[in-house]
Amino acid sequence: MEEYRKEWQKKMYQLGVGSQVLCISHLPQTTALADTNLLISKEISDKRTLTVIRELTEEEKIAEVARMVSGDTMTKLSEEHSIEMLKLAEKTKADIREKINK
Repeated sequence: MEEYRKEWQKKMYQLGVGSQVLCISHLPQTTALADTNLLISKEISDKRTLTVIRELTEEEKIAEVARMVSGDTMTKLSEEHSIEMLKLAEKTKADIREKINK
């Protein structure tokens, strides 16, 4: 199952190299591979529910991946894991881009 998930994530990234892909994911590994991360949230204003979408900064991306790993509370360990996951994702993306450009 793990290999299948990794291959699926790589295929999603490969699609995005040549075109725009919008993927809603709750998987930190998939989130880590994204070039741009958007946070979608809901707010209530004047008894109306509004959907808010905003781009995450690099620090917010680390925190969001860490939250996905550990649940609602980010710990030092989940933050470290998130940073490592994002570094590995950057290497994976570079490898994919290199293969595509050959």
